[in-house]
Amino acid sequence: MDQIQLLDLPSEVVLNIISFLKSKELCSVRSVSFFLKELCDKESVWISRAQSDYKVKFKVEENFSPRIFYQNVLHKFGKMLGLWQRQNLKFYSGILSVSYKDKSILFENLVPTSDIFCDLQRLKFLTVTMMTDNQKPVVTSHDKVSSTQNVEIKFAPGSKLDIVNSNMMDYITSPAEWRELLEEFRSWDTSQDTELALMKFVSLYHSRSIFSYLPLFSLDWSDRHSSPLGSCPIRPGLFKGSYGGHGVELVHLQVFWHTMQGATGVKVTGDPNVPFNEVTFNVLAGDCLDIPMDLQGTVRGVRTAMLDQETVPFQEDLLLGFRVPLDMMERVPVKWTQCRGRWAAEAQIASQMFQDPQFIQANFVLFSEDEFAVMFLDLNSISTFHRVKTL
Repeated sequence: MDQIQLLDLPSEVVLNIISFLKSKELCSVRSVSFFLKELCDKESVWISRAQSDYKVKFKVEENFSPRIFYQNVLHKFGKMLGLWQRQNLKFYSGILSVSYKDKSILFENLVPTSDIFCDLQRLKFLTVTMMTDNQKPVVTSHDKVSSTQNVEIKFAPGSKLDIVNSNMMDYITSPAEWRELLEEFRSWDTSQDTELALMKFVSLYHSRSIFSYLPLFSLDWSDRHSSPLGSCPIRPGLFKGSYGGHGVELVHLQVFWHTMQGATGVKVTGDPNVPFNEVTFNVLAGDCLDIPMDLQGTVRGVRTAMLDQETVPFQEDLLLGFRVPLDMMERVPVKWTQCRGRWAAEAQIASQMFQDPQFIQANFVLFSEDEFAVMFLDLNSISTFHRVKTL
């Protein structure tokens, strides 16, 4: 019996076979014969490849070829898709989202609004599109601070992303343009203190030549955290929280066990007191504090109750009475009169420039699956945190 050759098979069978090939293998196979070239160049092959490799959904449109876009743009920039955390913006950091949208690779800065219950703002930073004449990728900057189209994107797979700007405009020589740039920054920045806002703006301006990033979360991060962790009181995730004059910052709640003991809040964005990647709070115990309502009226009363160490085990249906002490400042108004659990905790504070860091007494108060608060007892203040649901 004669051996069946690949080219002897029906074209639909061969098409099905080559659909399993990687992009480099497809480019090699297409050079074997005109028949294989025609099959490898079918748009359906590259639509499937984009979905499989980068979870990008292409569709054939007028004047748009998924095959050409994949080969000339997505093959180079597809590995950058995902979330990135800036490393060289001292104290503050920031989140960069890289995604495919409208026949382009879109780079967006994700920043919170002053309302922690609103979605993150998406500020367009860069777009990578394909030129119609020579089909080469072109990078367009939308960043007013950099104010340049001389942009180079450097990428080390799975480890580091650098965006390098050159030939930038020097706004310092033009006071009017400097003020306009500052006003544009204040339109999205959440800092409540003018001096703190100006400090942040100056830091941003002086680090505009290079934007260095490391991966924040992998592409399947939201999937891995979409279901409860056993009987854990709250799922881990990214939360927005108010930090007084510094404005709204992003915190990654990490939960490691089936109880809250050991749960940690790590800053994804930070400030000159407690910078990004530093711990902002730790939960110290597994059982919930059971504080009588009359003692919750003052910070001193809360401290007294904590000394008595009255606790109850956490249960799914647990409800405890809750009130904010009258002498405690609410950075965001707290509407809750009950909580699902309350734990002894510690919170990190420091002087400017992260000098003399120390942990102070705190409470972690759980209100719902998407909302909790941290009471900074030494500071007489309470910060509310709300889950980021869309990234």
